[in-house]
Formats: sequence, structure tokens, C-alpha cells
Amino acid sequence: MKQFNRILVATDSRLEDQSIVDAAAAIAKHHQAPLMITDVVQDLSWVARLAAKDAAGIRDSLLTGAGDRLVTLADRFSEQEIDVDTKVLEGKTSVCIIREVLRGDYDL
Repeated sequence: MKQFNRILVATDSRLEDQSIVDAAAAIAKHHQAPLMITDVVQDLSWVARLAAKDAAGIRDSLLTGAGDRLVTLADRFSEQEIDVDTKVLEGKTSVCIIREVLRGDYDL
């Protein structure tokens, strides 16, 4: 069986069903590998940036909210002896996840 050394799972932390994270945590536990849980906050559209009086505040609020939800999600695994970390990415989802995989040298 292949041994995984670093695992990344991308999720939308706003969703109630986090079965993908549960599955990734089970694999991480089985392989005794660290798990990174990520969420991507999309950039505000140019229309939203123009219309909003405090676009930077909205962006910060979205990033903080996603971070808080990820920490809550990661806390579920604290008693299972899984090394879990969280990271909020910002930008286009596919690009952010690919960059993070390459940057973090994840194998799953």
C-alpha cells in the first residue's frame, strides 16, 4: 500500500456536509500523515469592489470567517491524534489549490 506523507484537502467551509474532510482525516490517521485543510475565498469582483464602500473590510471579514470555520472543523480531529493544520487561500480556486499542492509538496 502506498504511504502518503502529506495530505491536503480543499473544502468549502460554509457547507454542513464535510464528509470529504472526514475521509481525508481517516486516510491521514491511517498513514500517520499531517493533514492540511484549506478553503479558498474568491477575490471580490471588480463590480463588488467598486460598489462596496469598504471592499477591504469585506474581504478581511470573508477571510476571517473562513479561517474560523476551518479551525472549528479541524478541532473535531484533535482527540484522534491527527496532525491537522488549516489555511485560507485567496483567489481563483483551481489556481490556489494547485499552487498550494506544489508549494507544500503534498502527495495526496
